[in-house]
Amino acid sequence: MKKKEISHIESLFQEADYSSNSELYNQIIHVLNEVPNKEQDALVEYYKGLAYYLNLDEEGFYIEAALGHMKNAIKLDHSVLQAKLYLGYIYFDLHKSKTSTEYFKDFIKTNAEELINNNQAWRLVNILELITVSCLRQNHYKAFFQYYNNWKILYYSLIKGDDFYFPKDLIMNVADFLNEKGESVSKNSQDEFKKVSFELIRLIKESDVYEDLYKEELENLQNWDGHFQFNKSYLKV
Repeated sequence: MKKKEISHIESLFQEADYSSNSELYNQIIHVLNEVPNKEQDALVEYYKGLAYYLNLDEEGFYIEAALGHMKNAIKLDHSVLQAKLYLGYIYFDLHKSKTSTEYFKDFIKTNAEELINNNQAWRLVNILELITVSCLRQNHYKAFFQYYNNWKILYYSLIKGDDFYFPKDLIMNVADFLNEKGESVSKNSQDEFKKVSFELIRLIKESDVYEDLYKEELENLQNWDGHFQFNKSYLKV
């Protein structure tokens, strides 16, 4: 794609993201279909995948289309790093946790510092959040606690208080997990999950908005942790 074409597509994405207009994403795909030699252009494939991903439908057709275009982008040009990032997001949404984690790790291995330097620390924190959730979904508790602690350090040191980001996936998945499987894990893991649940409860309650939005998750965390024994070390972050 030429620079002028890329600039036009980027402006259309900004307009579509701002207005949440489904038709604008369809317009982006139409414009991309007019690009010469589009079948061999990795950026065209990436942008098509992005348009489908951001314009998801209830039937799941678009996410499959997004997956296909992102994979084509990587096949045509392995250096299209953003395609790797969104493959991580797509596989996460499809609950293919192992594959999702592989793409996320591949992306941050070469882009973590750049994200921080370009005021996108929230993106790095979000990726760590989703890797953490993926470990939980696979019942890899030791890895979950390790990544959770890494996520927590970055969250509190880089973006705490940033209205642009809130760990909704972490909160929802931990609350659901504890509600459904909490009593089945080992005593040592239960102790660690108590600490995690206490910290997430505190995080939700710091904002009236989030406390209202995540009532069910808050209730699950509190119900599961009803026999919680307070320890001052739980206040450390």
